[in-house]
Amino acid sequence: MKFDSGIVVKVNPVNPVYDHFSLNGRATRVLSASSESDYIKDGATIPLAGKKLVAKIYHPEETRGHEGIFIQMAQEILKDRPDLKRHIPTLICSKDIKYSTRHIRDVLGLREKKPGSEGSNPRLVRILIFVLLDPITSLEDPGKIIQAWKGCVDCKVFICISLLIVV
Repeated sequence: MKFDSGIVVKVNPVNPVYDHFSLNGRATRVLSASSESDYIKDGATIPLAGKKLVAKIYHPEETRGHEGIFIQMAQEILKDRPDLKRHIPTLICSKDIKYSTRHIRDVLGLREKKPGSEGSNPRLVRILIFVLLDPITSLEDPGKIIQAWKGCVDCKVFICISLLIVV
């Protein structure tokens, strides 16, 4: 799969990292991926060959905010906090597939959801490519598990407080 940034990624659907494929919700799947491309971040070229990557494929409503943008905002907020930044996934690239459930919904006469009402809006296919994070469950030492968990909480609190100050 080729992304607008020029990065080519191979996705392996055989052994999903996370799989919740259903007709209800966003049907999120996280699959292992690989790339031989180079990734340019902050002017530096980072080779992706040999890095463990994952592809998050899901079907959000068209009106839902883009997760990739939120992660980029979090990375910017944490730019001077490497101790916390390591708890945020590294987004390599993302892509919205130009496919939507809007056409079939129109044919079926399904209206868009109004705020506060039941139902859902048309959905699209979104793909995000990340560097694989080590799961907290891979830690064996209880002290390290608590330390990693606390780092995640501290990261979220720092981002939330930073957003309150900015707004």
